[in-house]
Amino acid sequence: MRRISLIIYTLGLSLLLSACSSQSISAKGDQDFKLVIPSSYSTGCYQEDVDKVACSFPYEITSLADAPKSLSGNFFALVEGKIYLADSSSNRINSVSDTWNPGDKKSGNIVFLLPSESNISSIFVGPKGTSSIEGAVLIVPVNVTAIDPQTKKSKDCENTFKRISEMLSRWREASEYPWVVGSPSCYEFENVYVLATITAATGAKYPEGGELPQCFGSVVAKTQIESLYVFSKKYDYAVFEDSISGFGIVTGKDGLDSEYCSYELGKIPTLRVLN
Repeated sequence: MRRISLIIYTLGLSLLLSACSSQSISAKGDQDFKLVIPSSYSTGCYQEDVDKVACSFPYEITSLADAPKSLSGNFFALVEGKIYLADSSSNRINSVSDTWNPGDKKSGNIVFLLPSESNISSIFVGPKGTSSIEGAVLIVPVNVTAIDPQTKKSKDCENTFKRISEMLSRWREASEYPWVVGSPSCYEFENVYVLATITAATGAKYPEGGELPQCFGSVVAKTQIESLYVFSKKYDYAVFEDSISGFGIVTGKDGLDSEYCSYELGKIPTLRVLN
């Protein structure tokens, strides 16, 4: 377990991919057309520069009319009460101007450069130079935060770090083993998303002297516990659940000092063995 845990501890390179929008939403407005922001892997946000995030949205416009109809305008976003025009740099599209036959569908992709962590509430098509959502021809309500996945992951890890530290504080009261958690990890290893690795404090010793055995464990969210079973069978690991925090914990059964570590874990009343 020591060797595997050390390997896991260093594998913090997997990027958690996250979409900014996961909902298919139809527009309100011109009854001759329908604007949809579809659920798509191509919808997402990423850091453009120090304080700007680029959020990309695929769109589809369908004609509902019974005869050829024209539609023209720019794409805008309503962001915390302010209007942003879609970006047109690097050959990006920020407008539409065409004629649709009945039933025609035309699609594309639009990108907005927005302040980091700002909230997008609507995307709409409106006249060039518009300064108000009141002039929208088509409007789509959305609920999107302009944050790139890496930044979101870091924030989620910071929150998780506090919860894991609180859990280990309870453990130390029950077993007196000096459990600590390193920096938040948040990475994927063999289809298991690991939040952090836990072990003994560096240089920890018995009260009477002598270095304590190093017990290693990996912490996962409650939703990942099912995935741990396959993982644990492959490496002969023990799987636990902390009943208060809901975290899953995996440790080695046959590594060096495993008997001692199992003894210490057995002192913690909130832990139950799952395999």
